[in-house]
Amino acid sequence: MRQLRPQLYLGASVHPPDVSRLQRAGITAVLSLQQPDVDLPRATIERMRAACEPHIQFRNVGIHDYDPGAVIEALPAVLPSLHQLIAGGRTVYLHCTEGINRAPSVGLAYLVRYENRDVDGALADLRRCDPGARPYAELIDWLRNGSDRQV
Repeated sequence: MRQLRPQLYLGASVHPPDVSRLQRAGITAVLSLQQPDVDLPRATIERMRAACEPHIQFRNVGIHDYDPGAVIEALPAVLPSLHQLIAGGRTVYLHCTEGINRAPSVGLAYLVRYENRDVDGALADLRRCDPGARPYAELIDWLRNGSDRQV
């Protein structure tokens, strides 16, 4: 679990036994980018949702893994959801399966879109938070070309 902002953490998949660790860290919302029935069985995702209640709000916006185009296509759904949680005072754990591509890519897009960070500054913040993060190059190019304002 890596802290990108005071209200935004990034990382890998979490499961019901992880809920107490999330609570101790002050996490009040989980935004999963895992695809039901692709990354995990739907029932596993629903068990996590149930384990989070009532203290941690759980949302799932599934994005196909290893597909930069799918991340870009999902931004109009996932970024407003993430922003709503943060603007509502939640501390969010944003995760995908490994915490390497999808979650860092969405976190980067959030910084550019909602914090109005330039792409290079946002990348520097992301790399300070998590040197192992590998946001998709295609997403970075897309953000640099001004497409982030269309999200």
